[in-house]
Amino acid sequence: MSRLAVLAGCAGAIVALALPAAAGAGKPAPGAVYKGQYEWGGGMSDPFRIKVFEGGGKMNFSLKCAGVVRDRTVIRKKGKFAIRFGAEVGTGQLDVRGRGRFTTDNDVVGEIETIETSGATCEAPGQFGGLVE
Repeated sequence: MSRLAVLAGCAGAIVALALPAAAGAGKPAPGAVYKGQYEWGGGMSDPFRIKVFEGGGKMNFSLKCAGVVRDRTVIRKKGKFAIRFGAEVGTGQLDVRGRGRFTTDNDVVGEIETIETSGATCEAPGQFGGLVE
Protein backbone atom coordinates (compact mmCIF):
# COMPACT_ATOMS: atom_id res chain seq x y z
CA MET A 1 0.00 0.00 0.00
CA SER A 2 1.40 3.40 -0.92
CA ARG A 3 2.06 6.15 1.62
CA LEU A 4 -0.51 8.36 -0.07
CA ALA A 5 -3.26 5.75 0.42
CA VAL A 6 -2.32 5.32 4.09
CA LEU A 7 -2.36 9.09 4.67
CA ALA A 8 -5.72 9.46 2.92
CA GLY A 9 -7.18 6.66 5.08
CA CYS A 10 -5.86 8.28 8.28
CA ALA A 11 -7.23 11.69 7.28
CA GLY A 12 -10.65 10.16 6.58
CA ALA A 13 -10.71 8.44 9.96
CA ILE A 14 -9.80 11.68 11.75
CA VAL A 15 -12.56 13.61 9.96
CA ALA A 16 -15.10 10.85 10.73
CA LEU A 17 -14.20 10.98 14.42
CA ALA A 18 -14.31 14.78 14.63
CA LEU A 19 -17.61 15.42 12.82
CA PRO A 20 -20.11 13.74 15.17
CA ALA A 21 -18.90 15.74 18.19
CA ALA A 22 -19.05 19.04 16.32
CA ALA A 23 -22.37 18.42 14.59
CA GLY A 24 -24.42 17.00 17.45
CA ALA A 25 -26.17 18.78 20.28
CA GLY A 26 -24.62 18.44 23.69
CA LYS A 27 -25.43 18.83 27.33
CA PRO A 28 -24.25 21.96 29.13
CA ALA A 29 -21.46 21.73 31.66
CA PRO A 30 -23.16 21.85 35.11
CA GLY A 31 -22.14 24.91 37.12
CA ALA A 32 -20.37 26.49 34.14
CA VAL A 33 -20.47 30.10 32.98
CA TYR A 34 -20.66 30.67 29.22
CA LYS A 35 -19.68 34.07 27.84
CA GLY A 36 -19.70 35.40 24.32
CA GLN A 37 -21.06 37.99 21.93
CA TYR A 38 -24.53 38.77 20.60
CA GLU A 39 -24.04 40.02 17.02
CA TRP A 40 -26.72 42.15 15.40
CA GLY A 41 -27.16 44.75 12.67
CA GLY A 42 -24.21 45.64 10.50
CA GLY A 43 -21.43 44.20 12.64
CA MET A 44 -22.58 45.49 16.03
CA SER A 45 -22.06 43.25 19.07
CA ASP A 46 -22.77 43.15 22.79
CA PRO A 47 -21.75 40.64 25.48
CA PHE A 48 -24.08 37.95 26.84
CA ARG A 49 -23.72 35.52 29.73
CA ILE A 50 -25.21 32.13 30.65
CA LYS A 51 -24.82 30.55 34.09
CA VAL A 52 -25.81 26.86 34.17
CA PHE A 53 -27.05 25.61 37.54
CA GLU A 54 -25.25 22.71 39.24
CA GLY A 55 -28.01 20.25 38.28
CA GLY A 56 -27.60 21.14 34.59
CA GLY A 57 -31.35 21.45 33.97
CA LYS A 58 -31.78 25.22 34.43
CA MET A 59 -29.79 28.35 33.66
CA ASN A 60 -29.75 32.13 33.94
CA PHE A 61 -29.50 34.10 30.68
CA SER A 62 -28.27 37.72 30.64
CA LEU A 63 -28.20 40.13 27.69
CA LYS A 64 -27.89 43.53 29.35
CA CYS A 65 -28.25 45.56 26.13
CA ALA A 66 -31.82 44.19 25.88
CA GLY A 67 -32.58 44.60 29.58
CA VAL A 68 -32.39 40.86 30.33
CA VAL A 69 -30.49 40.14 33.56
CA ARG A 70 -30.48 36.63 35.03
CA ASP A 71 -33.63 35.40 33.30
CA ARG A 72 -34.18 31.84 34.55
CA THR A 73 -34.71 29.32 31.76
CA VAL A 74 -35.18 25.53 31.58
CA ILE A 75 -32.73 23.51 29.46
CA ARG A 76 -34.66 20.93 27.42
CA LYS A 77 -33.53 17.62 25.97
CA LYS A 78 -30.49 17.67 23.71
CA GLY A 79 -29.28 20.91 25.30
CA LYS A 80 -31.88 23.21 23.73
CA PHE A 81 -33.46 26.21 25.47
CA ALA A 82 -35.93 29.02 24.79
CA ILE A 83 -35.50 32.65 25.81
CA ARG A 84 -38.82 34.16 26.86
CA PHE A 85 -38.52 37.45 28.74
CA GLY A 86 -41.19 40.05 29.43
CA ALA A 87 -43.74 41.32 31.90
CA GLU A 88 -46.64 39.71 30.03
CA VAL A 89 -45.24 36.26 29.27
CA GLY A 90 -48.64 34.56 29.70
CA THR A 91 -50.29 36.74 27.05
CA GLY A 92 -47.79 35.94 24.31
CA GLN A 93 -46.47 39.52 24.26
CA LEU A 94 -42.79 39.14 25.01
CA ASP A 95 -40.14 41.82 25.23
CA VAL A 96 -37.31 39.45 24.24
CA ARG A 97 -37.72 36.13 22.43
CA GLY A 98 -35.12 33.70 21.13
CA ARG A 99 -33.69 30.20 21.28
CA GLY A 100 -30.37 28.43 21.60
CA ARG A 101 -28.57 25.16 22.11
CA PHE A 102 -25.42 23.78 23.63
CA THR A 103 -23.39 22.14 20.87
CA THR A 104 -20.70 20.64 23.11
CA ASP A 105 -19.72 21.03 26.77
CA ASN A 106 -17.71 24.11 25.77
CA ASP A 107 -19.94 25.83 23.18
CA VAL A 108 -23.36 27.52 23.01
CA VAL A 109 -25.09 29.14 20.00
CA GLY A 110 -28.47 30.71 19.35
CA GLU A 111 -30.50 33.58 17.97
CA ILE A 112 -32.65 36.39 19.29
CA GLU A 113 -35.79 36.95 17.21
CA THR A 114 -37.42 39.87 19.05
CA ILE A 115 -36.22 42.73 21.25
CA GLU A 116 -38.96 45.20 22.20
CA THR A 117 -37.61 46.33 25.57
CA SER A 118 -37.89 50.04 26.33
CA GLY A 119 -34.39 51.54 26.42
CA ALA A 120 -32.68 48.59 24.69
CA THR A 121 -29.32 49.46 23.13
CA CYS A 122 -29.29 46.46 20.76
CA GLU A 123 -31.73 45.19 18.15
CA ALA A 124 -33.10 41.95 16.75
CA PRO A 125 -32.67 39.78 14.82
CA GLY A 126 -29.22 38.63 15.78
CA GLN A 127 -27.12 35.63 16.73
CA PHE A 128 -25.08 34.76 19.80
CA GLY A 129 -22.26 32.34 20.43
CA GLY A 130 -19.94 31.69 23.32
CA LEU A 131 -17.67 29.32 25.21
CA VAL A 132 -17.20 28.18 28.79
CA GLU A 133 -15.24 30.79 30.67
